[in-house]
Amino acid sequence: MLYLGLACLEYEAKFSISRIVHLLAVEVMSRVPGNVTPCLEFLEKEILERERMMCGDFRDFQDLLDNLKSSGHSQCTTVWTKDSVAYRCRTCQVNDASAICERCYHQGDHQWHDFVMYNSDSGGCCDCGDKDAWKEEGFCTTHRLSNQKKGHVPFHLFVPARETVCWALRMLSIWVHKIWEERIKDPKASVEDKIQAAKLYIDWLQKVCSVDALRNLLSVFVTRKFIFDISFDVDTVSPLTKSVQRVANSPLKILLKTIQSMPEALTEGETTLFLQMLYNGWFKREFTQELMLHYSDMVIDVAQKIHDYGHHADFIRDCKALDSTLDRVMVQLFNVPKIALIEEQHLLENFISVFKRVLEICLVRGTATVDVKHEAIRQKVYLRPQGDLRLMSLIHM
Repeated sequence: MLYLGLACLEYEAKFSISRIVHLLAVEVMSRVPGNVTPCLEFLEKEILERERMMCGDFRDFQDLLDNLKSSGHSQCTTVWTKDSVAYRCRTCQVNDASAICERCYHQGDHQWHDFVMYNSDSGGCCDCGDKDAWKEEGFCTTHRLSNQKKGHVPFHLFVPARETVCWALRMLSIWVHKIWEERIKDPKASVEDKIQAAKLYIDWLQKVCSVDALRNLLSVFVTRKFIFDISFDVDTVSPLTKSVQRVANSPLKILLKTIQSMPEALTEGETTLFLQMLYNGWFKREFTQELMLHYSDMVIDVAQKIHDYGHHADFIRDCKALDSTLDRVMVQLFNVPKIALIEEQHLLENFISVFKRVLEICLVRGTATVDVKHEAIRQKVYLRPQGDLRLMSLIHM
């Protein structure tokens, strides 16, 4: 697909032949078999090249980000991880899941309020500036409605920004799929080189998500379908026999479909990226719909793999990372009391069905009795759907 290499023509940028060839090389690399070893130096140079394409008349990429931040930033987008300090304020919060970061707490006026400082169990997002989760009188000085502006990408930079965001999403999806391919064949396979490649794009997209205007762009295109050339084995006897299938999938679908097979290092990064985009209301609905399509497979796949492979330290660690991911995103999905969401997605029936299926995997052979010594019970996989049922009932009761 030549458009990735020749996208510069769309916005009349001047590129040398060598730079265009450099862009086309990435397109070729996306078509190689799953066992390719990525050249991280090449990928890093390509990211820098793409940043230059976006910059226009700005000094560098950071100068562009700073300028876009100053033009519009509607609410805090701080995402924190496990054991970070955060604040709840019963005087200002809309529901029990609402929280704000340390910076917004100190920039707000919470004197004589009923507040608590705590260490987050699984991570979360700051709700300062979000009227659905935090009362306006509790907003900090930075995120008060009077200070809020709607950010936008300058017209002359919109096309290169769109092309670069789409390119990064596509490259992330390609490397994630390659990791998934190898781990499906062998859950214990070493894929460290591909993990580092995928992390380059995750880190870059997280940086983009720090800006309202670019985050809104990313939140739209992560749900759009791209054409991918996926290689797969057509002969199980000969691993060298490969075929290529052209498929249309959205990056969001690929990331959610494969996340239960991702190592902890990637699961953490993908989760933070999801949480950053969940500040966009439209994306939150799209994400919820897509997540519920994969929720059952995620949890049941974990229980089934534990059943098949037993206790393997690396695998158990990755399973716990997935559980942490669902902990972090579920709180954000249910922090706005909308019963319609529960009804539309059949969440109650979905959670109960998954809970039942996990227990069925753990039955003593030939009986209807749950084996309490089963490794999936020991690892408390059943607590995932049970906890989500509880969270949903607590917030919406």
